[in-house]
Amino acid sequence: MEPVIDEGGVPLQLQRFLTREGLKLNDINLPLDEESGAKIALLARLQSRLHHPDRLELIARRLHRFSREEAAYWLGRTTHFGRDANRWAISGLRVMLAGGSNQDKGIERQLKRLR
Repeated sequence: MEPVIDEGGVPLQLQRFLTREGLKLNDINLPLDEESGAKIALLARLQSRLHHPDRLELIARRLHRFSREEAAYWLGRTTHFGRDANRWAISGLRVMLAGGSNQDKGIERQLKRLR
């Protein structure tokens, strides 16, 4: 896991919240700023039903490049406009960030460029 730092460059040590099974969710209060929290929330929403690891990595890498404003905008679009509109926003953002098919050859090309 790549170290996450706050605006002052101080490591947040998020690895202490991880176990072999994943993220510990009991009584957790992650020390995240608004931007990091929005990006993590977006990743959680976009990864649902997505089982292709390269597409998921591409989405994560592209979300990492979002500004605070972009992350907040898209989080709002995927959470506050009603069930159908939220689902459409999630689907559209997935396509925008990582294509519409697991077999898309562009996924690997984009990952090579971003790694």
